[in-house]
Amino acid sequence: MRVLLISTYELGHQPLHVVSPAAALRRAGHKVRCLDLSVQPWDPDALEWTDAVGFSVPMHTAMRLALSAARRVRHEHPGLPICFYGLYATVSRELVERELAARAIAGEYEPALTAWVNELAAPRVSTPAAQRPGCCGRGPSRAGALGAGIGARCGIRPRATAARGLPFEA
Repeated sequence: MRVLLISTYELGHQPLHVVSPAAALRRAGHKVRCLDLSVQPWDPDALEWTDAVGFSVPMHTAMRLALSAARRVRHEHPGLPICFYGLYATVSRELVERELAARAIAGEYEPALTAWVNELAAPRVSTPAAQRPGCCGRGPSRAGALGAGIGARCGIRPRATAARGLPFEA
C-alpha cells in the first residue's frame, strides 16, 4: 500500500514523528512518502499517488495545522483514508473521527499505524478499538524503531526556515 505521512510542525526540528513510522511501514512492506509542510510545498501529486494519509500531530500547533490540511485532503479526495497519530491525535478525537479521519492514534503509534495500513491493504472485519495495538496509548514500545539515515531515505532534510508555503491558512 502507498502511504503519505505528513508533518506540519515540529518546533524547527527534523520530523522524527514522520520518519520513525515511515521506517515501520516500510519494514511491513508498504511504500511511503513523507511531506514536511514546514519546509516543503504542498504536493498535489503525492495525494494522487497515495492510498492513505497519516498526519503527525505531536503538539497542539501541529494538530491545528493538520486539521486544516486534512480538511483540504478530504475536500479534494473524499474517499482517501486519513489517520491522525501522535500525542494530540486523541485530544479532538470526536471531531477528527467524525469529520476527517478513519483513525486517531495516540501513544506508541507505530504498531497501531502499521496495523491500520495493513487493514486497509487487506480489507476485513475491523478489529474493535480496544483490541488495536497502540489504542489509547497502549501497545508495544517503539524502542529501536529509529535507525541511522531514516530521514535521508524519507526525503526529509533539516529545517532551515520557519513555516512557509502552507497550502492552507495557518
